[in-house]
Amino acid sequence: MTTGTTSPDTSSPATVGTSRPNWLRDVLVVAGYLGLAVVVTSGQWGRPWLLFHQAGDQILFEWMLAHAAHAVVEGEDPLFSTGLNAPDGVNLMANTSVLGLGVPLTPVTLLFGSQVAFCVAVVCCLAGTAVAWYVLLRRRLVSTRAAAAVGGLICGFAPGMIAQAGAHLHIAAQFLVPAILALVFRPASDAARHGVWRHGVGLGLLLVWQVFIGEEVLVFLALAAGVFALAYALADRVAARRLAPALFGRLAVAAGVAAVPLAYPLWFQFHGPQHYSGMAFATQGFQLDVASFTASARQTVLGDDWLPGLLSPNPTEENSFFGPGLLVLAVVIVIWQWRRPLVRALAACGGIFALLSLGGELRVDGEATGIPGPYRLVGGLPLLDLAVPARFALICVPVLGVLVALSVDRVRAARGPIAVPGLPVRLLWAGAVAAALLP
Repeated sequence: MTTGTTSPDTSSPATVGTSRPNWLRDVLVVAGYLGLAVVVTSGQWGRPWLLFHQAGDQILFEWMLAHAAHAVVEGEDPLFSTGLNAPDGVNLMANTSVLGLGVPLTPVTLLFGSQVAFCVAVVCCLAGTAVAWYVLLRRRLVSTRAAAAVGGLICGFAPGMIAQAGAHLHIAAQFLVPAILALVFRPASDAARHGVWRHGVGLGLLLVWQVFIGEEVLVFLALAAGVFALAYALADRVAARRLAPALFGRLAVAAGVAAVPLAYPLWFQFHGPQHYSGMAFATQGFQLDVASFTASARQTVLGDDWLPGLLSPNPTEENSFFGPGLLVLAVVIVIWQWRRPLVRALAACGGIFALLSLGGELRVDGEATGIPGPYRLVGGLPLLDLAVPARFALICVPVLGVLVALSVDRVRAARGPIAVPGLPVRLLWAGAVAAALLP
């Protein structure tokens, strides 16, 4: 299922040699993301002992980073430790051990400690996610660098991402998500057999890495990709029939590749010492308020500490809080570009998971309405019964990022019905996007 492939803008001045080369512009975008991530975490630099949210989850993840470093240099078991829950120990594969982050960050942890390593991990998660979406958008979905940069900005630095990054590294580390999607959904030109094997192997290796970063994100990714694929197939049946064989071929190869290195860790997770089933808390209680989607998160310019606490379970789960401007912008984009199968599929995917994030009973402005939420229909299904409903709203983040990127790209092209004589369409749309994002 391809979402349409575009070629880079070969008419830009950079290709003529009168401006900065293309690679330098990409470096500037990446540097901008890194700089913004450092600014967002500025309260911790120099004072790494402080907590982002004054909650214990950050301390747990700092311990996990330290354990990963010990496992690398001292040969400790990476999947089990008696350093927690002594003397019985804890099954780290069945918990959020983030070995996929902790092992690469071992030098930082050993040199500066796990508290600094946590801050570095937050910067890498936010900026890395933004960069990964920027690359995917630039190569596959949009023709202008500005559009890709804005889309990556939303995907990496939405309020929900920043809220999760302060406590839950396994949720904030989404830099592999765009790469996985890029290998799952390939253009029609890659449907040849050799492409199926090559991309399937790459996909399998990325899945292994994602498992060791966080299985929860992988489950959400699988659910979102499935809903998106179904919606896209309904919107463009001809393309779906043409691309489905190669798609399923890549998935089969990826499953075979991933099964080998994951066989023992997954067995250990579900059958090893101190394994468990179910959840230690009622996940259904972690849901979002309908009003949270138009509210301002506490980390934003317009936010405060009172209203977000009323509309979300806790400071780490402010996963919506997009503000009215961005939602209005998204509605306009969907209506404007409704004829595109990609836009229809994105709208369906975002809408479904936004509704699921409201939990089993709708709440508005902190008050229970008694109206059943759609989560009741699926809350008892395997995997979904273990999911935190409030986190389904995180799927809306890349949906909004891609929609805004598509709109900026369309306006920047300024061809056809978008070009209105005498009306500064580009300037007006840039102002609308800025007004929605700057707060």
